[in-house]
Amino acid sequence: MRKLACFFGAALLLSMIGCASPAEDGADGTTGDDQNLTQINGQDPATYYKQFVYRREQRTSGSGYWHYYPSTVGYLKLPNGQFTSLRIYPRADGSYTAEYAELTQRSPSEYVHEYDNKNLSGRWRVEGTKIIFDGLGTGEGMMVNDEPGFRLTYSRNIHTPGLSGDSTNVKIVASSWGPDGNQ
Repeated sequence: MRKLACFFGAALLLSMIGCASPAEDGADGTTGDDQNLTQINGQDPATYYKQFVYRREQRTSGSGYWHYYPSTVGYLKLPNGQFTSLRIYPRADGSYTAEYAELTQRSPSEYVHEYDNKNLSGRWRVEGTKIIFDGLGTGEGMMVNDEPGFRLTYSRNIHTPGLSGDSTNVKIVASSWGPDGNQ
């Protein structure tokens, strides 16, 4: 009877060890236990953020192109009363260019530029569940108006003080205008 109790005790201990061991490692270096924690809207972060890479497509009717890129949704209001606008053009090679502007509201639907756009450039990458734009800010993936997007937190002031640390929603837009004009 004593041998039988030791056998069942050892079997119980081994089954508990088996339950506590981590799941199989994933191809991205995460373990099965944390793969669900690194998903954004059901996708791994690299796949999720890849959809934000700038692309240009020939229009199906007429001439010209459609440009698809991340852009701010609505305007972020600065302490001086101006509003911000940002268009980002991430490239597949890990570089990006961006156009930043601060606007003055003249009427409920009219915003005007007070100066020329600030053109920015740098490198972008995915770290964990975040997209990092060097010299601009960090994005956290989320749905924006029921579409894939990210919440961008600015890492510095670009023109007017008060932008650093503030956040704005960004999603993909389609426009007849892109980083090289309407070409």
